[in-house]
Amino acid sequence: MNKGLISMLGSGLILTIITILVAASIAAGQGITADHTWCTGENFRLYQTIPDSVKQDIMDNYPFYYHHTSHGGQILSGMVYMRNAEGWPDYATTQVTEVASHVGADGDTSWAPSFRNYLNNHPECKIASISWCWEHQYYTEEQTQMYCEKMTELDDAYPNVTFVFQTGRLNGGGIDGNVYRHNNQIREYCAAHNEVLFDFADIESWDPDGNYYPDESDACGWCSDWCAEVSHDCGDDCACAHSHCFNCWQKGHVWWLLMARLTGWTFAETTDYDINADGADDLLDILFLIQYFYHGGTAPDPIAKADFDDDGMVDIADLMQLVAYIYWPIEL
Repeated sequence: MNKGLISMLGSGLILTIITILVAASIAAGQGITADHTWCTGENFRLYQTIPDSVKQDIMDNYPFYYHHTSHGGQILSGMVYMRNAEGWPDYATTQVTEVASHVGADGDTSWAPSFRNYLNNHPECKIASISWCWEHQYYTEEQTQMYCEKMTELDDAYPNVTFVFQTGRLNGGGIDGNVYRHNNQIREYCAAHNEVLFDFADIESWDPDGNYYPDESDACGWCSDWCAEVSHDCGDDCACAHSHCFNCWQKGHVWWLLMARLTGWTFAETTDYDINADGADDLLDILFLIQYFYHGGTAPDPIAKADFDDDGMVDIADLMQLVAYIYWPIEL
């Protein structure tokens, strides 16, 4: 079926598809999403692959200006725990300038001028971010858009600084709640505008075994259950505002990975959609699958895992799902 279908469509159409995808890939720019896929499944200990030389580069060259209150502080608490329990560099208390602030209520963007004031006087700063507290559960779509546009405005004004967007914490509202809807709006905006996103809510929505908890709050009820299992060593308790220590620890892992990625270091991320086994879900996987179709392959590994719809065949329907996953993220 595959070879016949591709032959019928013709090589011209294949080249058209490739051209479109290449253009889309170029347009995608340098957007990065740091989410649960960086700390679950085979990636649970991915942070341990960061070389010491990259850690030192981060310590020497990546000062971080951060507006947050208690919830946003979970990221720093996780890194402090990594320092205390695992001997990681003391980034959180030596390289971070903290401001007791967060995204304000009703679309307030009064936080933006303080970013400008600080960055104008601290050209050495390389990372900036602001976290949500409680207000995003009351935001409108228009107000969420204001947050996104203000972050992009700052990002454009300071090209040497990476502005890291964040989703808001879980609040128990589930997939029908404002938080879920507005977090998705932020994700879609970041994907469309090639922004860097630390997906705060997504990280606390998944346990390391890949189980999804969309109805959780950021208290992380699943954390205690998962850590209580005999085979799971979550370490000792730590200071983690409003939540379980393991939730902060996971966020600390992912933030270190994000900083490492910002240095230019590329880690070998393992996913179910990495068809060509090069450590990334990207255009090359799509081209690999197209080439497989064109040459009439028989679905050996690693192609076998490309049967996304579980119908026993790797066919054009699976290719379309792979395209949708990479360019319009969906849950396969």
